[in-house]
Amino acid sequence: KNRGKITERFGLLNPWYETLDLRILQDINFPMGGRTSTIQISLDFLNFLNLLNSSWGVRQVATPAATSPLTVVGFEDDNVTPQLNFNMIDRTFVDDISISSRWQIQFGVRYLFH
Repeated sequence: KNRGKITERFGLLNPWYETLDLRILQDINFPMGGRTSTIQISLDFLNFLNLLNSSWGVRQVATPAATSPLTVVGFEDDNVTPQLNFNMIDRTFVDDISISSRWQIQFGVRYLFH
């Protein structure tokens, strides 16, 4: 929509994505030395939606060609003036393959003194 004109500030933002974390926590109480102590056992599912469906909870980021549309391909005869090439792109955003787009499971144990 901004082709041929100057875009407004912050006119292009990364697409919205959803992530849902789930925690299952169990307290185990037991007497110790006249007091009650507690052990907490937890199981955390990070990006739980991606565990259910591989296309859910996936971030999208701008492609390098979208953030840097010009590349230097050489220089003019004076070795000062660069020759630039405009990168035509067909997709502005691609799926992020980093760990923030993947599901993870974390197990935890905590001892509480009372």
